[in-house]
Amino acid sequence: MAVLVLVTLAVSPSAIAAASGSNSAALAAQRLARVKGTISDFNATSITIKTRGGDVKAVAITDNTKFYVHGKLVTDPTLGKGESIAVLAHLELDGSLTALNVRLGAQTKNGLVFLGGRISAFNATSVTVKTKTGDVKAAELTTKTRYYLDGKPAAVRPPLHLNERIRVLARVENDGSLRALRVRLIDRDDLTFSGSIADFNAGSLTLSSQGDVRAFKLMDSTKYYVDGKLVAQRPVFHQGERVRVFAEREQDGSFNALRVYVGIDRAVVQIRGKVSDFNAISITIVTIGNDVMAVRLTSSTRYYVNGKLIAGLPALSKGEAIRVNAHRETDGSLTEKAVFLKTA
Repeated sequence: MAVLVLVTLAVSPSAIAAASGSNSAALAAQRLARVKGTISDFNATSITIKTRGGDVKAVAITDNTKFYVHGKLVTDPTLGKGESIAVLAHLELDGSLTALNVRLGAQTKNGLVFLGGRISAFNATSVTVKTKTGDVKAAELTTKTRYYLDGKPAAVRPPLHLNERIRVLARVENDGSLRALRVRLIDRDDLTFSGSIADFNAGSLTLSSQGDVRAFKLMDSTKYYVDGKLVAQRPVFHQGERVRVFAEREQDGSFNALRVYVGIDRAVVQIRGKVSDFNAISITIVTIGNDVMAVRLTSSTRYYVNGKLIAGLPALSKGEAIRVNAHRETDGSLTEKAVFLKTA
């Protein structure tokens, strides 16, 4: 006679829930992915991210994707190549990624954000900061924005300069834009400035370096050094000559020259301006200061177009922007060492 034995196993509800929760967590971990890095490309339907490890990952954007800028939910964010980004994405069965949440910009505290870096652009109503991480952020300047110069409050907005170190405390608006509350100009290193002479007169010296132009007041107490030696009188300046200035900054943002060093390389002159005339052996340039300078071309002159070295004299056009490194001969004439052109 066969005997049927019924065995009952007692399993607690908490054990069942734990097993179920563990499986759900494992499944969720497998179906979600976090991607952090910088934006390398984007369009209306996807964002391509270069991770810190150098991998390149594309995430799809849908109508359900939520965007946060400085911690605030926004509906129409502005993306920029090189901008830091963090994405929570759904891992699809085919291995592709669909963005659920996209976070841009630094995290905020009480709706405020700090930007630290260097000025990359500015105008009457905004300043753009390039941060140490490579992000580029613009902040609106208003009549309520307060300014600090080398740690001291400034009564009026001081002049801004490209590449100057800056810190901005800004409020994040509902649309994700930034409104500057406090602006601190902290680049004391800018008190030492090197560049090429763009203009000069009896009372001032104007230098140009990488698109930044600054004027320095020459005073009776200004000291001059030529080839490293202190001289009793102000030396003769030359357009395009390399000069280094040690200056103090006034509360209004202007600069007083304390020491001027010339002869960094008196034989090498850098000239910026526009082509006014040219032929097979020379180029005539109208400089930023409206001086007219002719430079001689030789067989050893090098030519660069959009940063690339090319063979032979490129096609020139009158009015075209040009930069020249030239050698000053003993007779005062200029011989071109390198010519730099940038086409649109």
